[in-house]
Amino acid sequence: MALSCLDETGLLKEILPEVAAMKGVAQPPQYHPEGDVWIHTLLMLEAMGKTGITQALGVLLHDVGKPPTFRIADRIRFDGHAEVGARMASEILTRLKYSTDQIRQAEALVANHMRFKDVPKMKVSR
Repeated sequence: MALSCLDETGLLKEILPEVAAMKGVAQPPQYHPEGDVWIHTLLMLEAMGKTGITQALGVLLHDVGKPPTFRIADRIRFDGHAEVGARMASEILTRLKYSTDQIRQAEALVANHMRFKDVPKMKVSR
């Protein structure tokens, strides 16, 4: 995968230091038995299949807010990571010169990604 190649060459830290910061950030094993935030993100990208660039950016950046919000209380927590991540996604994509429309859409995906897990429980009208 291209992201792993960027990491192996050291370019990931230079181009996307916020994504590189996901490496080694533990997650609660009861919710993420696959491992740290980096591994989780790589697995999500692999599982995504073919999609558009905006969706791919949303998947890549959906947990970018976890490293700065990491804390341990009763378990590992990332309070407010979706909101922090949305702001970070906007900053990252602005820095990388993505279009305003792509930035807004990716930011919305990151901000709302925790809601997707609740879709099966939602009423059809919602």
